[in-house]
Amino acid sequence: MRPRALALVAALVVTLLPVTASRGRAADAPGAGAGTAPTPDDDLARLTSSALSPRVVGTAPHAAARAFLAERLAALAGAPATAATFPLGVADLRSPRDLVLTTPKGPVVLRDAFRPWAGSPTRAAGTPVPLADGRGAVPLPGRLPDTSPEGVTRFLRQVEDGTAPAILLAPSPGARAAIAPFLDVPSSLTAASRAARDADASALCSPEALAPWIASRRAALAPDDGPLRVPVLVLEDDAYEALDREKPTAIDFAVAWDAVGDALAQGRGGENLVAVVTRPDATGAPAVVVVAVPYDDAPGPDRTSAGVAAALAALRAYASAVRDGTAACGLLVALLDGGTFGARGARALLPTLRDAYDVKALVTVGPAGPLGALGVPTEEVPVAPAADAAAARATRDDVVARVGRALRGK
Repeated sequence: MRPRALALVAALVVTLLPVTASRGRAADAPGAGAGTAPTPDDDLARLTSSALSPRVVGTAPHAAARAFLAERLAALAGAPATAATFPLGVADLRSPRDLVLTTPKGPVVLRDAFRPWAGSPTRAAGTPVPLADGRGAVPLPGRLPDTSPEGVTRFLRQVEDGTAPAILLAPSPGARAAIAPFLDVPSSLTAASRAARDADASALCSPEALAPWIASRRAALAPDDGPLRVPVLVLEDDAYEALDREKPTAIDFAVAWDAVGDALAQGRGGENLVAVVTRPDATGAPAVVVVAVPYDDAPGPDRTSAGVAAALAALRAYASAVRDGTAACGLLVALLDGGTFGARGARALLPTLRDAYDVKALVTVGPAGPLGALGVPTEEVPVAPAADAAAARATRDDVVARVGRALRGK
């Protein structure tokens, strides 16, 4: 159930040319002509262009920005950036929510009888499964007494460790409302989520904003959710009453997701971009200062371009000092995907930072979120709207200064 720790490739020991002040022009890679390389202001202008913004996950600007940023990291680092994929997205349901009961009187079809829990595996109808106690059978519907994050996580682990071919839940009204994010799909919100959305002044109503909103609510309940071992069906109240009345001996149902669901099952959908510069004497797990910023965004005002441009500026400013050994440690720049989906990119990166690097300090633009679990000195630079040029430059200067202090061991 826990997201797979996606190992990055070996740390890149790169050779970069010296750079000038952050607003001057510099050669980004060997062979670049003087006065031809993009400046930090050029990077910001490109990121805020209509071709690359808004960077809503799954859209053309998001894909174009990912390609552009991979190129920029490679130009600044003199070697390809590492692209680490991870599950990202909110699948839409493509199958009916009908439950077919095998009863002594014959088949009984319950229309719109359930909602599958997010991550339930696909299943084709046509092969009823026994509804009974014992191995190989679907047990009678159960409750979900604890809907706290700890309780939901414990339930999902029980599903993973069990042997039943499917799980039926008949939650109380309060529990149903609490787990609503896991039952929501973009084409059909639960009643509880519709009410929550209407009451959430910060929730955007555009279709592009719906999936991130659902994902963020899921992450608040179960940060480590993922593909389930078997389908988990949350019954509607009238379906639970029908089961009690009809006394079925078997049930049949289908679960089918859209292409996003296929990508999630394969561990795809999001892609973090990482560039690493290490000292020439680095061995084992190299010591690094981490600069982490999200690069995806939601519809509306641009809130990530200034941070991304600042991270690129830090790489430009200090790569040479790391390479020649004058910096106290290495530098890792992580451009994170899925920030609008409950910081999924940060959650995916965390195990790799713990396992493969000796992280000395962390600098983020916006909250550190899951990366705060590293337990290292952390500096959070406030988010600046990209439309405010002065604020964006101030953010860039702030990030570069903080990274410089961390690389000097101060």
